[in-house]
Amino acid sequence: MEKNFKIIFDERKKLNETLDETYFNMIENINNNIKNLENMEKVLQDSFLEACALDFAGEIVRNYFDASDYNITIDQLYNRILNFRYDNEIDPLNDVINTNRKNLYNLENSKESLERLKNELGEPEKLFNKKNKKYEDKKLIEKGKKEYRTKLEKEGNLKDETGSAKERLEVDHILPLATAKCYKKYLNDKGVQNIKKFYNSEDNFGMLGKSANGSKGDAKVFLKDKNGDYVKDKEGNKIDITYKATPKQMTEAIIEKLENGKNGQKLQNDGILDENGKVFPSVKRKIEDDIRYSQNQESKVILKNTNYKKVSMNAGKETGKQLVKIVGGQLIYYLVPPLIYEIKINLKNENDSDNILENLKSSFDRIVEYISSKKSDIFKNILGGGLKKFFKNFFDIIIQIVKATIKKILKMIRQLVLTVVDAVKILLDSSKTFVEKMDAISQLIAGLVVNIALEVLFEYIEKQFMIPEMFLMPLQMIVTIMATNFIMLSLKRLDLFGTNKQFKIEKIKAIFEEEREKADLELQEKLENVNYNNQQINQNQQQNNYNNIQSNNINRNNYNQNLEQQAYNRNKLVNTEEFNRTIDAYYNPNEKAFFNLEDYGYILNTVNEEEQKRIQTEMNELYKRKKNNYYDA
Repeated sequence: MEKNFKIIFDERKKLNETLDETYFNMIENINNNIKNLENMEKVLQDSFLEACALDFAGEIVRNYFDASDYNITIDQLYNRILNFRYDNEIDPLNDVINTNRKNLYNLENSKESLERLKNELGEPEKLFNKKNKKYEDKKLIEKGKKEYRTKLEKEGNLKDETGSAKERLEVDHILPLATAKCYKKYLNDKGVQNIKKFYNSEDNFGMLGKSANGSKGDAKVFLKDKNGDYVKDKEGNKIDITYKATPKQMTEAIIEKLENGKNGQKLQNDGILDENGKVFPSVKRKIEDDIRYSQNQESKVILKNTNYKKVSMNAGKETGKQLVKIVGGQLIYYLVPPLIYEIKINLKNENDSDNILENLKSSFDRIVEYISSKKSDIFKNILGGGLKKFFKNFFDIIIQIVKATIKKILKMIRQLVLTVVDAVKILLDSSKTFVEKMDAISQLIAGLVVNIALEVLFEYIEKQFMIPEMFLMPLQMIVTIMATNFIMLSLKRLDLFGTNKQFKIEKIKAIFEEEREKADLELQEKLENVNYNNQQINQNQQQNNYNNIQSNNINRNNYNQNLEQQAYNRNKLVNTEEFNRTIDAYYNPNEKAFFNLEDYGYILNTVNEEEQKRIQTEMNELYKRKKNNYYDA
């Protein structure tokens, strides 16, 4: 027993030493890992470079292979395939920050969708037609001019609004009637008439000297290629795009006519041209501002008279066509990674050729089970993607039919609406805390602002420096990706909502959990060894106890047998004649001496000293009773 206890104590001592070593190693590993977190700037810097590289790769594929309708990027799919595990899945589409960053790059519709929307929209129709060289709406036109002149005369503002002409002033259409067009398909019943009224209202009128008005005429903008050469149709005619030209393009067309016209000297006198025959910069700015104002006012009239029900129906129709790609993108995203994973597993088990069919069936069952488990995520992604596609299509239709600044404003509104959809998705994500949601939304908004600012900047650069699209587009992509990731990095550093701190805490928790699991495995192994040894010791001890009990039982049986023999001997003794004579002698001093147990050695040989004393006492009592009985008798 003492030996067994010593063994147990030794085993426990070894276990404690092992525990100490394990805990010390655990602490050391935790400290080393936490040191890496202390330099958060380096962590964020590495994340920034990695994110930029992956985003660039993903956007190259999406832009140049027109894969935006699939709502996934090549880097997201690559990450899934590379790191896919059934028990530890990496899902970039459920990563709020990752998804929002990608969505910021994918605000524009696909080229294919835009082309279909343009085809559905059709070509604009002329607003004012001539008959016998006169406008059919002559009364409307003359009425508008007369009312405008009368108004200025009453106000005392009848003057050349562009130059300083002293000659007769004429009412000029800022947006010429000859090139006025509209998309009648999406207008309500009164839409066309209301737009005609706009063209003949003060919003599209200006007072201009007769010479300048004659030189300006109906300035037109024609389509040019990347080299600046005019593009011609099948008949060899230049393609008129005045109806959709920008204020800058229209201004350049007007300036070309003014500078190359026959009224050069008169235009100099009217303050339009300088001594070199060039339009004054102030005049150029006035012309462009007037055109932009008129186009914006025209766009407002169009928006007021748009049949939005019809726009929505066509947007929904186009979304239905795009939905096939959205669903296809989800199937690729959730089917390809487990499929490749199963192929790799089966290739590793190539030696197990006898069970090929069984392995394939197991792989198929696992893939089906996995896809079934993702039904909810797939549905949410399709619903969210479809909703965003609808808004893209809806706004793209309207953007096509408006002009100037209104067009830019609608683009911003579209981006804002899409951002709101993403923000709502974030708010409905039950797996994120309120602080995490606010942080994600703040990054989303900041990224949107950066993207809008860059879009405006690159539009200006394109028009100002005439950089070809093939060079400008990649540059814009790189700058946008870097700027977006930079702003998100900056917000992480600022840690407005304490998510950076929470990030550290979660990382530390993960480190602790990882080390704890390792320590638990080691300790479990040690404990199993100790428990096994203790079990063996206990088994041995139990066997020894059993043997002792068996031995004690044998001794007890022998002892009981002795007692029975002694009782038998006593009974036999008291019934003998010799015993009776001894009793008689007890009362007769002349007879033989009193009974003594020593005379009966056979009894003494079977019991110990203590038992002898007890038997003698019993026997004396027995003798007394016998004597009394005998005496009485």
